[in-house]
Amino acid sequence: MAVPIMLLAFLLASPLTAPAQTRIRVGTCARTLTAGGVGSQFAVAQKLGWFAQEGLDVEVVPLTGSTDCVKFVATREFLITLPSMEPLAIARQQGVRIKNFYTAYQTPGYAIAVPAESPIQKLSDLKGKTIGVTNMASAGVIIARALAATSG
Repeated sequence: MAVPIMLLAFLLASPLTAPAQTRIRVGTCARTLTAGGVGSQFAVAQKLGWFAQEGLDVEVVPLTGSTDCVKFVATREFLITLPSMEPLAIARQQGVRIKNFYTAYQTPGYAIAVPAESPIQKLSDLKGKTIGVTNMASAGVIIARALAATSG
């Protein structure tokens, strides 16, 4: 009887070790996490404990845009990111061996906008003009350049 009591006392006194978790860094492709968009997938999984259930300790790191997300996966600074497809297509053309296995973005989320009263009403009206972008690492830059090229 003394052995089971000693064993029980030992078990109660020793800390229970949690299962080991694999630490990974995941990049979101915008500086801010939004409720219905960029990074929300990771925030929900973290909040609901899904990563922990799978033995993952995930660090979600906001990056400047999809171009950086692709670059950081290509250089192996991140295991996974969630970029739009445009920078990935460009990287593959440049010989980067990178693969997309899922996209959360079914349509481009980029547009060129002007005030309603602007004399610019079609893309060709932008010829010789300068436009602003949120940041140069955004896939929106790629879209804007493509739109400009196709509109002359």
